[in-house]
Amino acid sequence: MRVMVTGASGFIASAVIQKLKARNYEVVPIYRSQKSIGHRGVICDFKKLLSMDDWLPLVSGIDIVINCAGILRENNKGDFQKVHCQAPTALLNACEQVGVKRFIQVSALGHPEDAEFIQSKHAFDEKVLTSSVEGVVIRPSVVVSLRGSYGGSSLLRSLAALPFVVFLPGDGSQTIQPVLLDDLASIVVESVEQPTMCTTFVVRSGARNYNPESFDTGYKAMAWLFESKGNYNST
Repeated sequence: MRVMVTGASGFIASAVIQKLKARNYEVVPIYRSQKSIGHRGVICDFKKLLSMDDWLPLVSGIDIVINCAGILRENNKGDFQKVHCQAPTALLNACEQVGVKRFIQVSALGHPEDAEFIQSKHAFDEKVLTSSVEGVVIRPSVVVSLRGSYGGSSLLRSLAALPFVVFLPGDGSQTIQPVLLDDLASIVVESVEQPTMCTTFVVRSGARNYNPESFDTGYKAMAWLFESKGNYNST
């Protein structure tokens, strides 16, 4: 089975690709630039591939598409819409055209009114859920891993690395439910392996609530444990 993964050099996609290869799937990774390309892969600029015709040659022979592409900030106005909605919509239309079996969208948890990042992600989620292709939309909460970080988890890791005093917003009682990168990647791969699926919407968070203070303490303890043993492996 051939599985296309967009955003291949990213925090989430790299973990997903690792698990897919461990299960002997033929992975077609889609990278943003030559700088980030792996040993084998295709370079695609989502800001430019905005029509179905741009994607048709790339999805030929593909069984399942996993879209992990995303940006946290815009270099130019409109980049969120291009990367999170317009280009993926063109990709989805191409998938419908050639008969791709399933489209898995890794989105983000949040309220659209909070930021254009979330709004643009959720706008495309709706397209996946109404497509003729089997659609799976996964909205993870804050994703954490000791193998690296991205976005909000980078901020939390930076705070956890500070010695002695950590400055928290307000009274520090706000709660989050982080999800481990390894768990999220497993959910994505499970969505690939299901023989048939109806259109599915998944909100994924961890099992426990943390406030910033307890999360910081836990992150420090985890980092010390794995670094002292020197054998951390996310697979």
